[in-house]
Amino acid sequence: MGVRVVTDTSCDLPREVLDRLQITTVPLVVIIGTEAHADGELSLDEYWRRVEVGDQPQTSQPSLGSYEAAYERLTNEGHQVICITVTGEHSGTYSTAALAAERFGGQVTVFDSRSLSLGLGFQVQAAAEAAQKGHPLSAITAMLTTMRERVDVTIVLETLESLRRGGRASAFIAAAERMARVLDVKVIINTVDGRLRP
Repeated sequence: MGVRVVTDTSCDLPREVLDRLQITTVPLVVIIGTEAHADGELSLDEYWRRVEVGDQPQTSQPSLGSYEAAYERLTNEGHQVICITVTGEHSGTYSTAALAAERFGGQVTVFDSRSLSLGLGFQVQAAAEAAQKGHPLSAITAMLTTMRERVDVTIVLETLESLRRGGRASAFIAAAERMARVLDVKVIINTVDGRLRP
Protein backbone atom coordinates (compact mmCIF):
# COMPACT_ATOMS: atom_id res chain seq x y z
CA MET A 1 0.00 0.00 0.00
CA GLY A 2 3.01 2.33 0.14
CA VAL A 3 4.27 4.84 2.68
CA ARG A 4 2.18 7.27 4.73
CA VAL A 5 3.46 10.27 6.68
CA VAL A 6 2.60 11.10 10.29
CA THR A 7 3.66 14.35 11.95
CA ASP A 8 2.69 16.62 14.83
CA THR A 9 0.57 19.74 14.55
CA SER A 10 3.55 22.07 15.00
CA CYS A 11 4.32 21.58 11.27
CA ASP A 12 2.00 24.53 10.44
CA LEU A 13 0.95 23.12 7.06
CA PRO A 14 -2.46 24.27 5.80
CA ARG A 15 -5.34 21.80 6.16
CA GLU A 16 -5.74 21.52 2.37
CA VAL A 17 -2.11 20.37 2.01
CA LEU A 18 -2.49 17.84 4.82
CA ASP A 19 -5.66 16.46 3.23
CA ARG A 20 -4.35 16.39 -0.34
CA LEU A 21 -1.17 14.53 0.66
CA GLN A 22 -2.96 12.26 3.17
CA ILE A 23 -0.73 13.40 6.04
CA THR A 24 -1.84 12.27 9.50
CA THR A 25 -1.27 14.84 12.26
CA VAL A 26 -1.04 14.01 15.94
CA PRO A 27 -2.02 17.05 18.02
CA LEU A 28 0.28 18.73 20.49
CA VAL A 29 -1.33 19.65 23.79
CA VAL A 30 -1.93 23.37 24.41
CA ILE A 31 -2.15 24.32 28.08
CA ILE A 32 -3.79 27.65 28.90
CA GLY A 33 -4.25 28.45 32.55
CA THR A 34 -5.43 25.20 34.12
CA GLU A 35 -6.99 23.81 30.93
CA ALA A 36 -5.39 21.41 28.46
CA HIS A 37 -6.64 21.26 24.86
CA ALA A 38 -5.59 19.26 21.81
CA ASP A 39 -3.99 21.67 19.34
CA GLY A 40 -6.77 22.93 17.08
CA GLU A 41 -9.60 22.58 19.61
CA LEU A 42 -9.51 26.29 20.43
CA SER A 43 -10.16 28.74 17.60
CA LEU A 44 -7.39 31.27 16.97
CA ASP A 45 -9.75 34.04 18.13
CA GLU A 46 -10.37 32.27 21.44
CA TYR A 47 -6.67 31.46 21.86
CA TRP A 48 -5.62 35.11 21.41
CA ARG A 49 -8.49 36.35 23.59
CA ARG A 50 -7.19 34.13 26.40
CA VAL A 51 -3.61 35.36 25.89
CA GLU A 52 -4.75 39.01 25.95
CA VAL A 53 -6.45 38.55 29.33
CA GLY A 54 -3.23 37.17 30.79
CA ASP A 55 -3.46 33.40 30.38
CA GLN A 56 0.00 32.01 29.62
CA PRO A 57 -0.06 29.32 26.92
CA GLN A 58 2.37 26.41 26.95
CA THR A 59 2.64 23.32 24.81
CA SER A 60 3.31 19.71 25.61
CA GLN A 61 4.11 16.75 23.42
CA PRO A 62 1.32 14.48 22.14
CA SER A 63 0.50 11.43 24.20
CA LEU A 64 1.97 8.01 23.55
CA GLY A 65 -1.53 6.71 22.87
CA SER A 66 -2.12 9.35 20.17
CA TYR A 67 0.89 8.12 18.23
CA GLU A 68 0.00 4.47 18.76
CA ALA A 69 -3.54 5.07 17.44
CA ALA A 70 -2.23 6.83 14.31
CA TYR A 71 0.35 4.11 13.63
CA GLU A 72 -2.15 1.33 14.25
CA ARG A 73 -4.71 2.73 11.81
CA LEU A 74 -2.16 3.16 9.01
CA THR A 75 -0.33 -0.12 9.50
CA ASN A 76 -3.65 -2.00 9.67
CA GLU A 77 -4.38 -0.52 6.24
CA GLY A 78 -1.14 -2.10 5.04
CA HIS A 79 1.05 1.02 4.93
CA GLN A 80 4.59 1.60 6.10
CA VAL A 81 4.79 4.77 8.20
CA ILE A 82 7.36 7.51 8.50
CA CYS A 83 6.73 9.84 11.43
CA ILE A 84 8.53 13.19 11.16
CA THR A 85 8.67 15.22 14.39
CA VAL A 86 9.54 18.67 15.65
CA THR A 87 13.17 18.91 16.81
CA GLY A 88 14.02 16.60 19.68
CA GLU A 89 16.34 19.28 21.07
CA HIS A 90 13.39 21.36 22.34
CA SER A 91 10.59 18.83 22.69
CA GLY A 92 9.99 15.32 23.96
CA THR A 93 7.80 14.68 20.90
CA TYR A 94 10.47 12.68 19.06
CA SER A 95 11.05 10.42 22.08
CA THR A 96 7.33 9.77 22.51
CA ALA A 97 6.85 9.03 18.80
CA ALA A 98 9.84 6.66 18.83
CA LEU A 99 8.61 4.86 21.94
CA ALA A 100 5.19 4.36 20.35
CA ALA A 101 6.86 2.99 17.19
CA GLU A 102 8.51 0.15 19.12
CA ARG A 103 5.18 -1.71 19.17
CA PHE A 104 5.12 -1.85 15.37
CA GLY A 105 8.48 -3.42 14.59
CA GLY A 106 9.90 -2.22 11.29
CA GLN A 107 6.58 -0.87 10.01
CA VAL A 108 7.14 2.57 11.56
CA THR A 109 10.23 4.77 11.18
CA VAL A 110 10.58 7.95 13.26
CA PHE A 111 12.63 10.85 11.87
CA ASP A 112 13.74 13.94 13.83
CA SER A 113 13.37 16.97 11.53
CA ARG A 114 15.73 18.96 13.78
CA SER A 115 13.51 21.90 12.88
CA LEU A 116 10.21 23.50 13.79
CA SER A 117 7.17 25.17 12.25
CA LEU A 118 7.46 25.27 8.45
CA GLY A 119 11.02 23.93 8.63
CA LEU A 120 9.31 20.73 9.79
CA GLY A 121 6.39 21.34 7.43
CA PHE A 122 8.55 21.50 4.29
CA GLN A 123 10.14 18.16 5.19
CA VAL A 124 6.75 16.60 5.86
CA GLN A 125 5.36 17.89 2.56
CA ALA A 126 8.37 16.63 0.57
CA ALA A 127 8.12 13.19 2.19
CA ALA A 128 4.38 12.93 1.50
CA GLU A 129 4.84 14.01 -2.14
CA ALA A 130 7.57 11.38 -2.57
CA ALA A 131 5.32 8.76 -0.96
CA GLN A 132 2.47 9.60 -3.34
CA LYS A 133 4.86 9.10 -6.25
CA GLY A 134 5.56 5.60 -4.96
CA HIS A 135 9.08 6.11 -3.59
CA PRO A 136 10.13 3.48 -1.03
CA LEU A 137 10.70 4.31 2.63
CA SER A 138 14.49 4.02 2.29
CA ALA A 139 14.56 6.64 -0.49
CA ILE A 140 12.27 8.98 1.46
CA THR A 141 14.45 8.71 4.56
CA ALA A 142 17.60 9.39 2.51
CA MET A 143 15.96 12.43 0.91
CA LEU A 144 14.89 13.76 4.32
CA THR A 145 18.40 13.31 5.73
CA THR A 146 19.80 15.48 2.93
CA MET A 147 16.96 18.00 3.11
CA ARG A 148 17.26 18.38 6.88
CA GLU A 149 20.78 19.74 6.43
CA ARG A 150 19.54 22.38 3.98
CA VAL A 151 16.48 23.63 5.88
CA ASP A 152 17.11 26.73 7.97
CA VAL A 153 14.43 28.51 10.00
CA THR A 154 14.91 32.17 10.88
CA ILE A 155 12.63 33.83 13.42
CA VAL A 156 12.50 37.59 14.05
CA LEU A 157 10.96 38.44 17.41
CA GLU A 158 9.29 41.69 18.41
CA THR A 159 9.72 40.68 22.03
CA LEU A 160 11.34 37.80 23.90
CA GLU A 161 8.57 37.62 26.50
CA SER A 162 6.70 34.61 25.07
CA LEU A 163 9.94 32.74 24.38
CA ARG A 164 11.07 33.29 27.98
CA ARG A 165 7.73 32.08 29.36
CA GLY A 166 7.85 28.96 27.20
CA GLY A 167 11.20 27.95 28.70
CA ARG A 168 12.48 26.44 25.44
CA ALA A 169 15.38 28.85 25.00
CA SER A 170 16.50 29.45 28.58
CA ALA A 171 20.17 28.87 27.70
CA PHE A 172 20.48 32.11 25.75
CA ILE A 173 17.47 34.20 26.71
CA ALA A 174 19.19 36.41 29.34
CA ALA A 175 22.09 37.37 27.04
CA ALA A 176 19.76 37.96 24.11
CA GLU A 177 17.50 40.21 26.20
CA ARG A 178 20.46 42.30 27.38
CA MET A 179 21.78 42.64 23.84
CA ALA A 180 18.36 43.62 22.48
CA ARG A 181 17.85 46.20 25.22
CA VAL A 182 21.34 47.77 25.06
CA LEU A 183 21.60 47.87 21.28
CA ASP A 184 17.87 48.50 20.68
CA VAL A 185 17.66 45.67 18.13
CA LYS A 186 15.28 42.83 17.42
CA VAL A 187 16.60 39.38 18.13
CA ILE A 188 16.86 36.96 15.21
CA ILE A 189 16.84 33.28 16.08
CA ASN A 190 17.95 30.41 13.84
CA THR A 191 17.85 26.66 14.23
CA VAL A 192 21.37 25.22 14.36
CA ASP A 193 21.65 21.42 14.66
CA GLY A 194 18.07 21.35 15.89
CA ARG A 195 18.58 23.97 18.62
CA LEU A 196 17.39 27.57 18.74
CA ARG A 197 20.33 29.98 18.61
CA PRO A 198 20.41 33.80 18.62
